Amino acid sequence: MSRKITALLLAMLILPFSAINAMGDENDPDLSINEISFSDDSPSGGDDVTITAEIANDGGTSGLISVTTNVSFYDDSTFIGKDTITIPGGNTADAEMDWTAVGGTHTIKVIVDEEEQISESDEDNNEDTEDIDVSYPPILLLDDDNSENNGGTRIQTDQYYSNALDNLTNSMAYDIIRLDSSADAPDIDTLSEYQLI
Repeated sequence: MSRKITALLLAMLILPFSAINAMGDENDPDLSINEISFSDDSPSGGDDVTITAEIANDGGTSGLISVTTNVSFYDDSTFIGKDTITIPGGNTADAEMDWTAVGGTHTIKVIVDEEEQISESDEDNNEDTEDIDVSYPPILLLDDDNSENNGGTRIQTDQYYSNALDNLTNSMAYDIIRLDSSADAPDIDTLSEYQLI
């Protein structure tokens, strides 16, 4: 009888602590996104833009917990890339990602600790978005080279056209949109923004 009572008491003591650890402890650090900014707030299609996300780490209750984490960047739902940063407790650090802008309005999404590797006191503030308007350049290179044409091979040819445009005495701005063989081309409203396709 005493063994059953001892086991019951141990279970009552252990279960609350394991539940707290699974949810994150209030003493754990909290990572959040303070700001998303762009190296160029009014880019044209084809411009290289650096996206900067200022990430804060409150350092937990002690304020001293340093964290190394991944920061993921998305253009709407398309993955751009990932940066790894270390944030000292009670400080901020910048995560950066280079992005080639394409004409149109884009929602840039940043997610800190997307893989949920860091135990945090608040997991609900790890994502933020910022819109950016990109003006359309005059030319669109629409690349569907990922599909086989008439039994041919999949040869990437857009670099020939982009190199030619880049090497003009007065270079011309352009967008490149690459499509998989199963993807649809941009809609007619988007295509009508360009002077030459």
